[in-house]
Amino acid sequence: MSVQIKQVKSKGDLRKFIYLPDKLHKDHETWVPPLYSDEWKFLNPKENKAHSYSDTILFLAYRDNEVVGRIMGIINKNHNKINNIKRGRFFLPESINNQEVLHELISSVEEWAGKKGMDKLVGPLGFSDKDPQGFLIEGFEHRAIIATACNHKYMVDLIVNEGFTKEIDLLDFIIPVPEKVPEVYERIFQRASRK
Repeated sequence: MSVQIKQVKSKGDLRKFIYLPDKLHKDHETWVPPLYSDEWKFLNPKENKAHSYSDTILFLAYRDNEVVGRIMGIINKNHNKINNIKRGRFFLPESINNQEVLHELISSVEEWAGKKGMDKLVGPLGFSDKDPQGFLIEGFEHRAIIATACNHKYMVDLIVNEGFTKEIDLLDFIIPVPEKVPEVYERIFQRASRK
């Protein structure tokens, strides 16, 4: 059956949008679920002031009456004005491993952004660089850190097949924390505390 794209319009739709990753990552051993209370606030214009200077839209993808994907479209008007650009953004993409599903989701955001005068679509990118951005492209064996990208490997292939290319590498580091604070740091702390 073909893929149907529907705009999120009700609280029930929003619930499906927010909790879809639970279903898609159910067997993903290194995935860490988001703080769902934060997700509700992030997507609520009354709770997140970024909505006041951005246009947004949420889409769900259905196949056989089952939700199989999601995506958010964002136009950060302040960023575009400051940088004299016309860019739309896609954010929070999730999909089953199916090119048609991702294609229809991306196409829906492209069409929406195009109707609003945008000439380019970038992502995954939220309202700002403070939001998780990009795709995980290596290090899949490590448990995700909350508020960072965590996706299935296939998402990278699906998005590349849509014609998107990497602009920049963002890195997460695993740094072991010693049991005892090294003496040099203790001395620095003591000196700073006195001043």
